[in-house]
Amino acid sequence: ITKEVLVYVMKPEEEKTVVNVTQNINYVLSGDLSLEQLNEKVTKLVETNKSSVVGVTNYQYENSMFKPTLEVAGVGTGFIFEKKDNSDGSYTYFCITNEHVIRDAEKLAIYFGYDDKETDAQLLCYSESYDLAIVAFKSSEEYLVLELGESQSISDGDFVVAVGNSNGYTFFGTVSFGVVSYSERKLTGEAATFIQHDASINPGNS
Repeated sequence: ITKEVLVYVMKPEEEKTVVNVTQNINYVLSGDLSLEQLNEKVTKLVETNKSSVVGVTNYQYENSMFKPTLEVAGVGTGFIFEKKDNSDGSYTYFCITNEHVIRDAEKLAIYFGYDDKETDAQLLCYSESYDLAIVAFKSSEEYLVLELGESQSISDGDFVVAVGNSNGYTFFGTVSFGVVSYSERKLTGEAATFIQHDASINPGNS
């Protein structure tokens, strides 16, 4: 695989003089690269983990002619990252989602798109600056707990897969594929450090 890189070089002997240098970089892959093997890995990854990616529904009161009613104000995506056994045989699950998804909610619910059902959820904590929130729900069913990875192990060029509710529940469980463009992107005015990638992300699955 050949990549052409344009490098800007400042010449030390001529202050403030910048010249362009074009470099061709070759990446050599050891062994055979099989697209069938890559496809199998991606489909297995999605099939194994997709049921633990859930919808998060934000309900808020809307004034009507008679009395306030709870209406869907917005939906987003979350995933299960922890489970606790309860004494009655049920489980309490903990999900990470975005803070902007749960903002100003009067009621929260977790939506399971593959079964088309919903259960009440409780907001535990959130961070507006990092745009993260943790919500919990109870269920008698067992769901896979997704393992959190180490951001330090990510490299530019790594393959990534995103699973989420692109543009709402009409497109629940949308899968997109891409590569990491920049593993530690810092943006002015943002508290978080971002993993920049080109897997398609739309409102609802951020």
